[in-house]
Amino acid sequence: MAIEYIDDNTAKIPELRPNRDLINLRETFGVNPQFLLSDSNPYYTNMNDDIPEEGIASINTDLPIYTRDGDGNFLQYGGVDGTDGLIRNYKASTQNRTDNLTNPNMIQGLFNTGMSKIGITPQRNIGEMMESGEVDTRNFSSIPLGIGAGIARMLPDKYYDMSLADQVFTQSQMGYKGPTVFGENSIPNKDPFGLNVRSAGILGSGNYAEAVGENFDTLSNQLAGRIAEKYGATFDPNTGTFTGPNAALANKMTNMMRKKYNFRKDQLAVKNRLDTQIKNIRERKAEEEAAALAIQNQVRLGSNLIQDKNYRSDPGLSRQGREQYTGPGMAFEKRNTGTGKGPR
Repeated sequence: MAIEYIDDNTAKIPELRPNRDLINLRETFGVNPQFLLSDSNPYYTNMNDDIPEEGIASINTDLPIYTRDGDGNFLQYGGVDGTDGLIRNYKASTQNRTDNLTNPNMIQGLFNTGMSKIGITPQRNIGEMMESGEVDTRNFSSIPLGIGAGIARMLPDKYYDMSLADQVFTQSQMGYKGPTVFGENSIPNKDPFGLNVRSAGILGSGNYAEAVGENFDTLSNQLAGRIAEKYGATFDPNTGTFTGPNAALANKMTNMMRKKYNFRKDQLAVKNRLDTQIKNIRERKAEEEAAALAIQNQVRLGSNLIQDKNYRSDPGLSRQGREQYTGPGMAFEKRNTGTGKGPR
């Protein structure tokens, strides 16, 4: 019913109606009302009758609203489609996991100690991984009697076949358990756009670093190609936006796609920084080793061979090798080299 105002000649006067969607959201998740939009939306009633006119269902104020992740934590949506909020939450979750691995709290520290005592290596932080120069290996690979191999077959995980650089990047992107652009998510370690970061079993056959690069290339080609042509606009890869006469329409119609493009671009920038750090660490360690060997008048000739610089081969040993180890069935048996030049 409209509120009556004496001597008010205004054609329409305000009336508040409960916004049931927002009230249900608050009741379902228990969110403090101060973090939600108003519980009511203004409608207007014509003073000449009591029939409400068509009203708007909601107003975009860019104020935050919230949902829950798999751990019961409240995660913030933001913007018109919520994608900005998902990306913020993803970055916060992955950074929080990285921080916890680097500086574990007391409970995590005790848990790690317990794992170490039973022969299970706790997950290293990315700094330790890069400094060691060694990839992560399966914790149960040393289990005897073929049991470890059996577990590996039942739980395939491409992660253990990756390079150190790809493993480090994957670890840097883990930790998010919240929803994706497709809605609520029951599988941990998916990114905001639904791509598996790390998984095992039937889903464990992918390389996230490679998938991110491939997805970025696909988005780049589509935005700069057929979509730019469709709207008669030019895509700027640096800003992730369209320019030109029809830029406003092109940007509006590709809002979600461009957010995904910029998200992938940021990820590749992280990958490049981590790759550079790994390269620099390797070069530094090689220089340090070379300096240490030089002091001892030694030199590295291979991954498993260090030799004294003063070493000289013994001609007698070469003669002994020819005499005792050359011939049919011996180490230096004449063989076909496959070059077409016959035996040697």
